[in-house]
Amino acid sequence: MPHTGSFKSGDAYASVRAHETVHWAGHASRLDRTFGKRFGDNAYCVEELVAELGSAMICGDLGLPTELHDSHASYLANWLGVLRADKTAIFLAATKAEQAFSYLRAFSTETAAETRLAA
Repeated sequence: MPHTGSFKSGDAYASVRAHETVHWAGHASRLDRTFGKRFGDNAYCVEELVAELGSAMICGDLGLPTELHDSHASYLANWLGVLRADKTAIFLAATKAEQAFSYLRAFSTETAAETRLAA
């Protein structure tokens, strides 16, 4: 992760941190999620979609805004290509993102409802 000062806001940092943490959760010793290993291949594209969906879930749970990043424009064409080629890819990506979200949420000592009530 780049230094926090490299981001335009704390929310932007949190969003990217959530994205990278979803990748972390996929490691063989955690959720054992294996998609592509090579940047740019279709399987890697699915992993990026999982990380982005998971990041949106995390930010939503924390009450943080999800915002588009410059990297989204370059990923979007790849995501659309994969989603057009495999109509079930979005369901796979969403399922894997939800699994990562649940795995990471289990580390929290508060429930989402308690967090929202405290706000």
